[in-house]
Amino acid sequence: MANADTATRSSEEIEQIADKYVKYSEVEKKFYVAPEINNELNSQEVEEVNSKVDLANQQLNKSLNQNDKMDTVLIVENNGEFYNLNQFYFRKAGITTVVFKWNYARVFISKQDLKTMGIWIPHKIAAGVMATLGVAMQNSPHGIWFDYNYITRSVGAFGFQ
Repeated sequence: MANADTATRSSEEIEQIADKYVKYSEVEKKFYVAPEINNELNSQEVEEVNSKVDLANQQLNKSLNQNDKMDTVLIVENNGEFYNLNQFYFRKAGITTVVFKWNYARVFISKQDLKTMGIWIPHKIAAGVMATLGVAMQNSPHGIWFDYNYITRSVGAFGFQ
């Protein structure tokens, strides 16, 4: 039975509620929504969450198909549990890593990969982050990191490695 609260909630409020119900299946290598979500969200809100989870799984799949270009791909759940989906190693000039959550990814790009940009994040997004940071790629100490919301295709927090 869906929650009786019919007040309109923002996407942020829906995401906060959904955090408890979006899980990761290590066997299937994808996110899924636990059916108990129907006790807190109405059907339209559940559909919004399912749509976001579908987008997250598409991005995760793209990343896994190009994992030879990443140092590591991690899945992190809200309870702190994480899954390492490929080999992890460090480079002297930072790391190239993607840490997936169901509603965004934290992307780390090493200094070396900033030069080649041969990773799955579109070049214009990484270039936009660098422009926002106000630096040329060669001036980055060890690389950059940024939060990429694949739902809105926008960059949130960012910084240097």
